[in-house]
Amino acid sequence: MSTILHEATDDAAVLSTVWGADSTGALTGVHFIGEPTDRGWVHHPVKTVTEALDKAQAISNAGRNAYFACSEYLTVDNRKGDNVKQARAFWLDLDCGEAKAAKGDGYTTKREAADALVEFCKATRLPSPTLLVDSGNGLHVYWVLDMDVSPEDWRACGASLKALTKKHGLLADPSRTSDIASVLRVPGTRNLKDLTKPKLVKIKFAGKPIEWTAFKAALEAATGD
Repeated sequence: MSTILHEATDDAAVLSTVWGADSTGALTGVHFIGEPTDRGWVHHPVKTVTEALDKAQAISNAGRNAYFACSEYLTVDNRKGDNVKQARAFWLDLDCGEAKAAKGDGYTTKREAADALVEFCKATRLPSPTLLVDSGNGLHVYWVLDMDVSPEDWRACGASLKALTKKHGLLADPSRTSDIASVLRVPGTRNLKDLTKPKLVKIKFAGKPIEWTAFKAALEAATGD
């Protein structure tokens, strides 16, 4: 964690590890690249990481924000929580900026957010995150596991993780932490929330997946369950 802002460059690393792609980048199950439009969210099913990155880049190049659905789904019908088959990661969204900090919803700078994340892991004794992504206006944090977990197990642990962030004062977006149907930004695309100031979404740190049993045990120890 001391090198948490050492920049990595493989844009495929996030999708490959969070989705559990094979060595060729092929995917099993249903995975989505999403974009918000005037007609609501549009979700594009993809079969490989390369296809996903190409679709996301095309969306970004067209001047729209591109996201990926973090979990695997049962069908292509929708991205609702009851359509989730399984998930391989837990995540946090740390917002940054003077406006967010003034409201108590985030940190002034990304460095401040990263330091707070380090202190949170020390206080809870949770494993260091596997991936850290600069979302343009904040940090996306992932604990990627060595196996997929059921929606039931994920929701229970997501609730524990959310409770820990509140207990220890880590200013993570609560709507993301315990939402198995979350979408987060795709590395290599642009954050176009402010069209006059597009910001590159990029990987800052990439490590190894964590054993599911070890992560679950650490959560249980930290929450006293």
